[in-house]
Amino acid sequence: MDDGSWQFNGSTANETSLKPLCQRAEEIVNISDGRLCRYFAIEDDPEYVSNGPYLSGFNAPASVEWPRYLENERGSFDHLIYIRNTTCLDPTGCTITYAHELRHIVQHGLYPKLLEINRALRYYLPDFKPTASEIDLPTEVDANIAAKHVAELVCGPDAVRKFAENKVKSMRAAGAAPQVTKWNFFLSTPSSTAYEPIAPTLEAVKEYKGRIDFMMDVESPNWWLGPVLQPWMPPDVQ
Repeated sequence: MDDGSWQFNGSTANETSLKPLCQRAEEIVNISDGRLCRYFAIEDDPEYVSNGPYLSGFNAPASVEWPRYLENERGSFDHLIYIRNTTCLDPTGCTITYAHELRHIVQHGLYPKLLEINRALRYYLPDFKPTASEIDLPTEVDANIAAKHVAELVCGPDAVRKFAENKVKSMRAAGAAPQVTKWNFFLSTPSSTAYEPIAPTLEAVKEYKGRIDFMMDVESPNWWLGPVLQPWMPPDVQ
C-alpha cells in the first residue's frame, strides 16, 4: 500500500510514539490497495462534540464528506482514518482504535453495502432496543475482534487486557452501559475467535425490514453484493 499521508499537526511526541505502532498494525492487516490519509488530532474538534465523549476515531472513504480542513486532500486519497485527540494519549488505546478502523476499510472492500446497513442499524436500533450497543452491529463485532488480534501482536496481550479492564471500570463508573457492554465483549472474547458479519447482518435486515429504511433494495437475490450506489444517510439529512 502507498504510504499516503501522516498528519500529527506538529506533535512530535505523538508521531514518535504512535506512528511506529500504527505502521506495524498496517503491516499485519496488509491493506494492499488505496492511499490513506491519517489524521491524529491534538485538540478536540467541535464537529464531533455531538458524537459524545466515547468517539475514539473513525474512518471515511473519499466518496463521503471529510472534515472541512481535510476536504482539499480528499481527492488524493481513498480513505481517511481520524484518531481523536484523547485517543492519542494512550498508545495501546490508539493502536486498538487504529486497527479497528483498518478493519472497517477492509470491510469496505469486501462488502460495502453491509457497512451501509450497519450504519442504518446503529441509527435506528435504540428505537427498538433501549440497551443497544456496538456489539449489536455485526461489522462492529468483527472490527472489535480484529482490532484485539492486531493490538495484541503490536502492544502485547497484557497491555491490551489492562487497557480493556480499565475501560470497563471507567465506563461502569460513568454509567455508560453500552460502553460497558462493548468493552466487556472486547475483554472476554478471544482474539482468535472466527467471525463473519454477513449472516448476522442479513438476519438483522430480515428482522427489521419494513421498520427501518435501509435506503437500498433488500429484496433482490444477493442484494448485498456490488458497490454502494448511494451512501445511507440519517433521515434528518436525506
